[in-house]
Amino acid sequence: MSGDIEPWSKRGGIAGDFLDILPLGDFQSLIKSDLNSLSNTFIIRAMTSNDQSSIYDLCSTVCYQDDLSHLLNQHSHILADKIIGGYVSSSLNNNNLCFVIENDQDKICGFLLTINESEKYDKYIQTKWIEQLHEKYPDVDQNFFELIECPQWIYDRYSVRIQIFIDSTMNKNNIYYLGTKLMKILIKNLSQQGFRGCHTLVDERFTLLHKFYLNLGFIDIPIIDQNNQNILLGKQF
Repeated sequence: MSGDIEPWSKRGGIAGDFLDILPLGDFQSLIKSDLNSLSNTFIIRAMTSNDQSSIYDLCSTVCYQDDLSHLLNQHSHILADKIIGGYVSSSLNNNNLCFVIENDQDKICGFLLTINESEKYDKYIQTKWIEQLHEKYPDVDQNFFELIECPQWIYDRYSVRIQIFIDSTMNKNNIYYLGTKLMKILIKNLSQQGFRGCHTLVDERFTLLHKFYLNLGFIDIPIIDQNNQNILLGKQF
């Protein structure tokens, strides 16, 4: 390797070395998105039950679409219930690998949800959750809450399912920096537990969220028999 090129793991000079020695795990991680801007300070910490309202609001904001405005005006939490509600309430939710990002005003501006046993969730848990949503929203088209099931090889190769949402009004560089930081924390912990891949599902209408995952190194995984609007993305490590 040429002496003019730094190994990828050491790029970033002193700042990169500092990030490498930051504690990664079940405790707080203080980071700077821009060393020249003292206002951009964020804290990554473990998610708690007290965060549910904030992450629901953030999910609804990030995933908002004009064609859903009427529905959201009637049921403000319906989109978050559909996208993340089952994961938040599930006993399979790995609390040790769920994090929130707080800005310097102590406001949650991002979060990561992790379900280690996605196959078990899809086959045994989500049906019960959707039944609860049908009861909660009896006047909503039942097809709005579709069942998700992936091919077996997805569960085998990319067994962990994740969901990352970061405030889309933030600076673009901050969004991708924080997303990369969350993935670094997640991958280190999952690798230690023997996992080698993760996946996520994104509604095809959420184009910015889809692009966000692609920029984090995920790849689109075509599913021949997929009839819903979800795009499946996977990442191996």
